[in-house]
Formats: sequence, C-alpha cells, structure tokens
Amino acid sequence: MYDNKLKGPIPDFTRLNAKLRELDLSINNFEGPIPETLKKMSNLELLYLYENKLNGTIPEFFDDFGSLKYLDLSFNNFNGIIPEFKKLTGLKDLSLGGNDLTGAFPNFIKNQQYLINLDLSENKLEGEIPYFIGDLTEINSLWLNNNKFSSKIPESIGKLTKLNILCLGNNNFDSSPIPSFIENFEDLSLLELSKTSLTGSIPKFIGNLTNLNELWLDNNSLDGPIPNSIGKLSKLKILTLNDNKFSGEIPTKELENLKLTQFDIKNNEDIYGRIPTLNYIEDDENFGALCEFTNTKLCYSKDDVNTLCKYPETSYDCISCIGNATVVDDICKCNDGFTGIGYIECIKSKEDPVAEQPTSNPDKEIGDNELSNEKETSSSAIKAKNIFNFINLAVVGIIMIILRN
Repeated sequence: MYDNKLKGPIPDFTRLNAKLRELDLSINNFEGPIPETLKKMSNLELLYLYENKLNGTIPEFFDDFGSLKYLDLSFNNFNGIIPEFKKLTGLKDLSLGGNDLTGAFPNFIKNQQYLINLDLSENKLEGEIPYFIGDLTEINSLWLNNNKFSSKIPESIGKLTKLNILCLGNNNFDSSPIPSFIENFEDLSLLELSKTSLTGSIPKFIGNLTNLNELWLDNNSLDGPIPNSIGKLSKLKILTLNDNKFSGEIPTKELENLKLTQFDIKNNEDIYGRIPTLNYIEDDENFGALCEFTNTKLCYSKDDVNTLCKYPETSYDCISCIGNATVVDDICKCNDGFTGIGYIECIKSKEDPVAEQPTSNPDKEIGDNELSNEKETSSSAIKAKNIFNFINLAVVGIIMIILRN
C-alpha cells in the first residue's frame, strides 16, 4: 500500500489479519499518531511508515514486537525521546531520521548485534556518540548527520569495517583532523563529514578509498594543498571542498581524470591554478550550480566556461602572465627566484643572509705565523698595561707631594 497518496489516520488493519508479517504504508499522506490498534500486530517483522505526516511520540509497545527486524519511521513529524526498547534485539534496520526526536543516543542500540542500517539523522539528538557503536560490527550504513552530537568522533567507529555509508556531518564535534580510521573502510561509497570541525590537511590515504562515489568535506577548517591522490577516486561523482582554508595549486590534471557530476570548492581564498575541465551532468537531483569556484584565485579560459558553473568574481586568464612569469603546462608560473601566482603576482624570493664567519675556531689548527702574531699581540698588551700602571703611580706620587707642602 506504499506510494498511493493515501491520507487520513492509519486505519485498523487488525480487522484484516492480526498475524500480518509485513506492513508497508510508506510514501503516503497518513497523519496523526500511530494508533493503539497497531500494538495487536505484534507478529510484524517489517513496519515501514516513512515519508508520511505522522506525529506524536514513538510508541513503547514496539518493544513487544519480538520478531521485528525492519522498522522505518523516517521523514515524519515524530517528537520526544526515543524509547528504550529492552526486548528488541533482532533489528536489522532502524531508521528514525528526518523527525524532531530529542534526547541522547539510545542505549538499547548496543544490543542490536544484527543491525545493518542505523539512521538517526536529521533530528535533535545530543551528547556523545557512545563508544559501543564500534561493537555493532555488522553495520553497513551509519547515518548520524544533522544532529547536535558533541565531544569527539569515537575511534571505535574504526571497527565497523563493513561500512558502505558513513554520515556524521553537521554536528557539534570537537576540532580534530580527519580520523585516521577512515583508511580501514575499503568498501566506503559515501563519506559525509561536512561541518564537523575538521582541521589539518586531507590525508593522502583518501586516494585508497577507491569505491567512493561521494565525498563531502565542506564547511570545516581544513588547510594545506589538495592531495594529488584524490585523482585515484575513479568512481567519484560528488566532491565538496568548499568553505575551508585550502591553499596551494589545485591538482587540475588529477581532477580531470575523474567523472564528477558535482564539484564545489568555493570560499577557499588561497587556492589557485587552472579550473579543471569536467563534463557536468544536469539531472533532477541537482539543485543550482553543479560546480562553484567563487572566492578563489583559480583561473580559466573563457572558451571553457560552463553555464552550469559559478566562476570567481575576478576573471584570471591562466596564460596571461605578469612580469617574471612563464607559461608552463598551460598556466603561468613564476620564474626561478620568484614566488607567487604567475597570472597575479610574482615576488622576488628573499635570499638567505650570508652567515657571519666566526672570529675564532677552537678546532682550527694554528700555524706558526699565526701563533707568533698572537704572541706579539699578547706581549704588546702586557707592555701597554705596565706603562699604564706606572703612569698611575707617578700621578698619585705627585699628588701626595703637593698635599704635604
């Protein structure tokens, strides 16, 4: 009965068959709370109510559904705290995303050893993601994005080596580099770490995640250059690096090896180089520009302008060199002895100051002439000191004689 534009409250299906195993009412316009009559259907193994207009709290009577394996209540208007289902231990799919749920990460989830998909995204959950998350080693998809989770991203997530989807974006995590455990996820196709307070640079191992289709790293404080290894991600379709602090030359040739349908690198003021030429595909899932390069120092040829993209406010021609720059590989680069961006400004490199020679070297072997000169210098100094002392004594004597008279 899914996707039929049905509306109104959920009817009493127990009149049809109280022993029903599967009930799918998703993608309709049902509204109101989940009815009490549904608790009679305790034999359900699958209950899909996603994408309706249901509201109220999640019923506690689901805890009596001992055979329940698939529960999807996502994209409704449910609120309140997620109940602690103590008797439910066989869930394979728990999808509660896209509601208005509050409170902490549910503790009962630690007992879900068969869980394959966990979706708590787009709610108002807060507090730490518990360490026991790493014990759910069968998980394939983990959606915790768009909540208020805080503290650190737990290292135990690194034990979830079967992950295909990892979404942690738009939370309140502490500042930290991109977690090193991500290197363990060989099957990862979607990595979403937008707005997670990431710092440091993109690690080179990112190029080893060759099954990635989507990589979302936007709205962080990542810096340094974009690694060339990103060009190894031959399956990558979506790459968002916007609103960070990247610098250096963009790896144009490596990016042109990819078949990106969406690329966003805007608001990285210190990134420069030639904008890669890519064949972006416009489809129903795309909204707005498919590629954005605004507020960068990237250059491009007007012949390569794509109407699906947004370009820097200042138009830089890659082969229009300023003084002390030469075209190399289709882009102006500063000549030797100069630094900067060849199509903007090249500044003479600062020379290293000449190191001052030491006045003496205790390890240096002294020659006979040098030793003789040092002796003569020392003897002259002694004579001068003796003469000075004699004059002082003479002056004192004269003063004493004058005083006696």
